[in-house]
Amino acid sequence: MRKLLAPLCAAALAWPATAVADDLDAGVSVTCREERVSVALAPDRPADQTILTRLCAPTPVAGRVLHVLISGATYGSLAWDFPYQPERYSYVRALNRAGVATLNVDRLGIGASSHPDSADVDIESHIFIYHQLISAARAGDFGVAFDKVVIVGHSYGSVIAYGVGNRYANEVDGVIITGLQHEFDPAFLREFWGMLHPANEEGGRFAALDDGYLTSRPNQRHLYYRSEAADPKVIALDEATKETFTMADARTFPPVMGESKGIRAPVLDVIGEFDRWFCAGQSCSGPTSTTSRTRGSYADDICFEQYVIPGAGHDVNVHFESYRWFAVAAEWTNRMVRDGGPCRG
Repeated sequence: MRKLLAPLCAAALAWPATAVADDLDAGVSVTCREERVSVALAPDRPADQTILTRLCAPTPVAGRVLHVLISGATYGSLAWDFPYQPERYSYVRALNRAGVATLNVDRLGIGASSHPDSADVDIESHIFIYHQLISAARAGDFGVAFDKVVIVGHSYGSVIAYGVGNRYANEVDGVIITGLQHEFDPAFLREFWGMLHPANEEGGRFAALDDGYLTSRPNQRHLYYRSEAADPKVIALDEATKETFTMADARTFPPVMGESKGIRAPVLDVIGEFDRWFCAGQSCSGPTSTTSRTRGSYADDICFEQYVIPGAGHDVNVHFESYRWFAVAAEWTNRMVRDGGPCRG
């Protein structure tokens, strides 16, 4: 596995620890390392694709729990490390500040990672690629071996997390699911598909992509938000930095939804209080909302905890109250994964 995952370039990036410490709490210094990692799309295919990764961790790095981050449809790694007011909206910075390491990733077909034919960018390739990245992290291929790994998904990335947590259960010590429920408003699919179009129609950085790569139509990013609980500058930057989703992603993910039942690690389920795509016109904290039935989508004998972000919409990381769930994620990680419990589900 170490040979398979040899990085094409292993450049430890220029974030001086002292400079980073100025942005974090007093006494916390962070080191970051960016690598392009060679991966295969499937067990029987060559490692001919590259994935851009960025590992950030408080120093010393050894002994930290690692969060492996999985972005949603039309989102890349900026979803977890938002560049506008990062002290408020960056999950990476918040978790690093709390003592947790993060591996942020441009998924296949996203950002600076490989863009193969869109037919190859599907949920099966994503699941297998994340397995390779986690194996590399455990083996020390990112500079230090991580013994405890949590996968953190958002929306479509949470479906990928279901597959990783089920198929590679021995590699995963915790699972955080955000922006996803097993029930949803039927209008969601119509609205979501209505907002997508071939990314190459927008030209620019998408011009060379084939027609199977999709992105949101211009000026539709507000649908991911509860507008009264979000900064318009956030939504504008989201539009400027949006990414892709493929027809193959859409075609292959439904069967993986049921794999949540196979997860053996502790689960933290997080959703915005007003995620209208999943809570169908009512508060997600209501006693009859879809969240009240989510527990049944997981094995009965695992630890399951749930948190509803006050006031937030679907895009959990960039609402005014997002800092609350960052704190919940850190506390849950330290209690359930680092320290082994107790479960509060």
